[in-house]
Amino acid sequence: MSLKKELLRLLEEDEEFRFAAAGLLGLRELMEELRRLWMEVKALREDYNKRFEEHREELKNLRAEQEKLWMEVKALREDYNKRFEEHREELKNLRAEQEKLWMEVKALREDYNKRFEEHREELKNLRAEQEKLWMEVKALREGQEKLWENVTKLWEEVRELRRDFREMREEQRRLRASFETFGKALNVTFEHYTCSLVKLMLENMGYFDVEIDRRVLLHEGKIYEVNVFSEDPLVVGEVTLYLENLDEAKAELNKLSERIEIVEKLAGKKALLKLLAVGNASKNVLEYLKEECRRMNIKLIFGREFEILT
Repeated sequence: MSLKKELLRLLEEDEEFRFAAAGLLGLRELMEELRRLWMEVKALREDYNKRFEEHREELKNLRAEQEKLWMEVKALREDYNKRFEEHREELKNLRAEQEKLWMEVKALREDYNKRFEEHREELKNLRAEQEKLWMEVKALREGQEKLWENVTKLWEEVRELRRDFREMREEQRRLRASFETFGKALNVTFEHYTCSLVKLMLENMGYFDVEIDRRVLLHEGKIYEVNVFSEDPLVVGEVTLYLENLDEAKAELNKLSERIEIVEKLAGKKALLKLLAVGNASKNVLEYLKEECRRMNIKLIFGREFEILT
């Protein structure tokens, strides 16, 4: 091996020889600086590798997070697409509904126009009818004026009729008073003849000189009038000129029954003779009186001829 090659080998392989040679050559300080630089580079490489590993781990985590984000974005896109389709379908339905609404609005407008024309025609007819009515009212007013003239004349006639009516009512009151006086006189006369008939009936029964008259009795604070009365023998009777219907007949029998009961209670004995005298009555009332008087053991005297029927 030549010296040159040996020196090159030692410089390459032997560090001390290399530094010695460098020192000899004035490069020792340079070599020390290079050594520090290599140490610094080595430290930087180690720090770089450490940071690189940290960054690689962080990048790994970031990629994992990014993958999650992409999955979320994918899910969001799918949800967006789904919702978009739903919204698109809903918009489609809304457009269809809107189209129906427009058709309905169009139909309503056509119907409105049709009805408006009908109403306008109807208003036109109403105005024509109103004009006729006003003409009729005008004619009625003219007729009313004539009617008022006639009414005025009628009121004059009514006033005359009222005066005549008042005079007629006054005459009617005078006639009624005359009839009432006449009725009272007839009733008194009928009672008088009834009392005379009862005296004859009592004489036939063996009772003579019996006093028969009208009697007023007081019982339990009330006053009762008996048309035909005798104390001894005890006689109780009622007299009426006319019975118009069955209700009046029933009322008269109830009145007689009440007086018989009161008289017998006051006298303390039964009546020998109980009677009802009726001047006039219809056929059905008379038949009713006959039946009831027989049942109640009451003598029924009827008519101006004083016929004893029961």
